[in-house]
Amino acid sequence: MTSGLLPVGTLPQLLITLLVVGIPVLALSTPGLLRQRRVRRFQERVRQRDQT
Repeated sequence: MTSGLLPVGTLPQLLITLLVVGIPVLALSTPGLLRQRRVRRFQERVRQRDQT
């Protein structure tokens, strides 16, 4: 890699940016995914109960 393409501070800045963007995205998306899984499990239980 040539140092002319990337300024010296690019890599640390890139990592910091990924952290700053990634952590809130994970924090916002994880509860939604957990809720979807819980709802799906509940629906399966209701379906099984209806069949018996």
